[in-house]
Amino acid sequence: MTVGFLGAIRQITGVREQSLAVPTVGALLSSLLQLYGDSWKEHVFDGEGLIPGVVVTVNGINIQSMQGVSTPLCGDDRVDIFPMFEGG
Repeated sequence: MTVGFLGAIRQITGVREQSLAVPTVGALLSSLLQLYGDSWKEHVFDGEGLIPGVVVTVNGINIQSMQGVSTPLCGDDRVDIFPMFEGG
């Protein structure tokens, strides 16, 4: 699957996109935690859940409307991870 990093999340990864093969969103977030370490843990996913203000979508649908971090993933899925934007 393709994982896109937007906003401040891209600053942590240093890349716009990355390809990975994992079975669930939780496994994806854990794999990224292993790759990006403390910054990922502090700003995105602490190993147990998403940090408040972080949004994950699968094919444009927020995982909160699906099965959360248990949402299954397929090879052709598009996952985007980004900070929630604030408006005024």
